[in-house]
Amino acid sequence: MQDCVVRNGQIRVKRGKGKKESWVYIGSTAAGTLDEYLTMTMKKNKLEDYVFFDKSPDIMDLKGFEVMVRRRLRICARESGVNADIAPHMLRHSFAVDLLERGADIRSIQDLLRHKNLSSTQIYTKISDKRKESVYKQFKREV
Repeated sequence: MQDCVVRNGQIRVKRGKGKKESWVYIGSTAAGTLDEYLTMTMKKNKLEDYVFFDKSPDIMDLKGFEVMVRRRLRICARESGVNADIAPHMLRHSFAVDLLERGADIRSIQDLLRHKNLSSTQIYTKISDKRKESVYKQFKREV
């Protein structure tokens, strides 16, 4: 729980690799939902130091958490009319491509995705270029 801090539209995140800590942006809807979740679960959670836990009051391991997120994402996708097989990492890709297509610079996207190397982020420029080519071909006028 001490790691779950929301402040100024950002949330503190600790990652496994080197216990690296950073602040990432969180929307008001997500922050509100997190607050509701914490309020609701704190009444049931015997392990008050943990945000996510299993049905028994055991700490949820990383694999269990991943399964839970994937299941919930599939349900939300279906309810939204998305029939594709969707995975959490696809949201990162969509986020990055959307930012690029809306004019964000590659360094800002690198920082938001927390990529150490710019080459990890540059893959999205290829995806974006393909999208631009597709749009161009669809809407071009012969002169």
